[in-house]
Amino acid sequence: QNTHLINRYFYLGDFNNGIQEVPAILKELEGHESKMDPHSVIIFYYKFACIYFGNEDYRQCVFWLNKIINRTDVDLRSDIQGFARILNLVSHYELGNADLVEYYIRSTYRYLINKKDVNLFQKAIMSFLRRVTRITSNNLMESIQDLYQEMLAIDKIPFERRVFIYFDIISYLESKITNKSIAQIISEKSDYAASKMAY
Repeated sequence: QNTHLINRYFYLGDFNNGIQEVPAILKELEGHESKMDPHSVIIFYYKFACIYFGNEDYRQCVFWLNKIINRTDVDLRSDIQGFARILNLVSHYELGNADLVEYYIRSTYRYLINKKDVNLFQKAIMSFLRRVTRITSNNLMESIQDLYQEMLAIDKIPFERRVFIYFDIISYLESKITNKSIAQIISEKSDYAASKMAY
């Protein structure tokens, strides 16, 4: 039930209200964590991180991502572990932590190589972040637009498309290009989809 509730906030772009639900969900989670499948716990942590990312609270996003990344049972949900590291990279970029971005690019790449799980989506983001830490602010928007076009192309590849379930980077990039919030971009898409279904 909590998973469906969180997913609804994602779909609507209603991250602010989604954040208000986190303490109650967390309290319930802590009360049952000993009986829960560890995979389910990791998924909740990742969803919490994504809610904060969508609300552009990157510090809290990193807080929840670290709960995933620092787990010792690293074989649990290696897909979530991989995407947690990607989201961590982007969050540290948003926080202006250029040195940490450089470090996490290397450690994330090593992790993904070891897991044999480097896809086009992940390669594109790491390549972008490696470049963007060295370019001037004048060229930043051009690089963002290039990454946006690259992601649109990846989204057309059936096998690669599934990665956008984990991280809606297309909406994130659109927010940068249009100077709108991530929440506004996703909300507009949700409203458009609802209007199409009405006809």
